[in-house]
Amino acid sequence: MKRMVLSWAFALVTMAAWSAGSEVVRAEEDSVKAAGCEVYVHEMDSVAPSRVIAEVLAKNRGRVVLVDMWATWCGPCRMGHRSMAPLKEELKDQPVVFAYLTNDSSPMDVWSEMIRDIPGQHYYLSRSQFSYILSFLYESQGIPTYALYDKQGNKVWQHIGYMESNEAVKAAILAAMEN
Repeated sequence: MKRMVLSWAFALVTMAAWSAGSEVVRAEEDSVKAAGCEVYVHEMDSVAPSRVIAEVLAKNRGRVVLVDMWATWCGPCRMGHRSMAPLKEELKDQPVVFAYLTNDSSPMDVWSEMIRDIPGQHYYLSRSQFSYILSFLYESQGIPTYALYDKQGNKVWQHIGYMESNEAVKAAILAAMEN
């Protein structure tokens, strides 16, 4: 009986802490959204790893989607965000979405601060979701990894690693917008 009461008390404390943590995450989401980002922290929690990209694409039906797999600690990823900024500005009125996917290897507080300067959709995935997408779907062992989907949700371009120039991705985006 004592063990059951302790288990019940632990469960209540855990739920209260999780709920309080959720409020913090919601507050972070709200403040980041105000900076021009769409943030999805817990939305994908119950989505199977094999379905995450399909969910992102469904949310953006009829638009071209550039998926950027990255982490806060990855120097080439951060360089890629800076170098991609002029292209994003050039395409800001076009039917193109920049979707950024990371996982818990990026500390939540660091991630929520960094994404304030990276307009787009941001997804904080589980490690298994992130690993599945990177390893099995994109057959990549490293980040950054980029994948481009056309308006019908077909993968039409992929690149692994830092891009010195945006010309290839720009050409791929423009071609995907025409289809």
